[in-house]
Amino acid sequence: MGTIRSITRRSGLPPGPALPPVAQLLLYAARPEGWLRRCGARYGDTFTLRVATLGTVVFFTDAETTRVIISGDPKIYHASEINMVELMPIVGPYSSFTLDEDAHARSRQLLNPFFGRDRSRASGAVVEEAARREVASWPRGRPFELRSHMQDLTLDVMLRVTFGDDVAPRLAELARAITRMVESGTLVLPLPALRRDLGPRSPWGRFVRARARVDSLVYEMIDRQRAAADAAERTDVLSRLVAATDKQGDGLSREEIRDHIVTVLIAGLETTSTALSWTFHELARNPGVQQRVRAERARGADTYTKAVVKESLRLHPPVLVGPVPMVTEDVTLNGFRIPAGTFVTPGTTLIHHDPGDYPEPDRFLPDRFLEGSPPAHRYLPYGWGPHRCVGANLASIEMERVLGAVLESVTMTPTTPKPEPGVIRYVTCAPKNGARVVIQPASR
Repeated sequence: MGTIRSITRRSGLPPGPALPPVAQLLLYAARPEGWLRRCGARYGDTFTLRVATLGTVVFFTDAETTRVIISGDPKIYHASEINMVELMPIVGPYSSFTLDEDAHARSRQLLNPFFGRDRSRASGAVVEEAARREVASWPRGRPFELRSHMQDLTLDVMLRVTFGDDVAPRLAELARAITRMVESGTLVLPLPALRRDLGPRSPWGRFVRARARVDSLVYEMIDRQRAAADAAERTDVLSRLVAATDKQGDGLSREEIRDHIVTVLIAGLETTSTALSWTFHELARNPGVQQRVRAERARGADTYTKAVVKESLRLHPPVLVGPVPMVTEDVTLNGFRIPAGTFVTPGTTLIHHDPGDYPEPDRFLPDRFLEGSPPAHRYLPYGWGPHRCVGANLASIEMERVLGAVLESVTMTPTTPKPEPGVIRYVTCAPKNGARVVIQPASR
């Protein structure tokens, strides 16, 4: 990778590597955790990266500055600005990802009730049923990669929570359409220069056509729900959004509902499937942990399983550095004057590897979460502040239930002793080889 050389301070920004922005983008995409940790080791708790397509990003990992940013005024810390680059084409202008201030608060007020702890718990049976169907299809005794299966499982759950079970025939078609949209967007969404429709075989052309198919199916379901006789009795996310009104009593437009629905589906698909892949990646290398989860489930308990999920999210947060707000005015952070227009962020993966908070930080040790919880500003797997993941409760419960349902029927081992490095897949950091494992039936 070459030697990291320090740049001179400009506009009061902290030091950082002198590599060209394109090189920094490529290093982050290919070895994101290793690159960030090298920068942290070289520059300390505050450093600046200049990343092609994004701009100047300043990372902070000390506790005090992290607290300041997390509790910062949403009018000063605009978390939507960076999402406009990669996410706007897929989630749309009404998504909570692409809004700030009052518009963002209105969006979250609409979505928060659907993902409270009690409501998310009620989805547990749906999750376990989907997990049992999925694990039954896995090959026994030969290597395969888990990530695509975790995507199928997670998408199945999210579709049923969002639309209900009575539209199951259309859900399979929508699942295929969403998968095509995400896969076709993986390359072109981070690189605006590629966004030219040169026909159905061009990268942007494939994405645009895949998105159009998703939109067609979602709008069809919106219109169907608006005309349904039992609309007021249904509890799925779509039904509640169709019935929702704002403070002035106005309902949502089809476009607003579409953006909220796609946001929920994409957020749940990418982050939860990646988190599950990393969790099984670690479990395959820790047979004792598998056995403890299996034994706990047999007793009808889940305390240790919850700790396993928390530790996996600490060691492998699916989104390494989000949210990444842009400051709308000059601010002083950790003694540095940060000019308006600069992106700032707590370095989540660096914070999660701080030995002061997490002794032996590179080891997978679920028991650390049986001894208490770290401060909120030192554990950020679902983001923070107003832009914290709206589906965090559902994601945690989904992971806990999937672990239990999978491990009650199979055991898993890794295909190689060496752990897989993380690479950037769209917006998440995923196992490079898809979390390859071998499974066998669990002994009864």
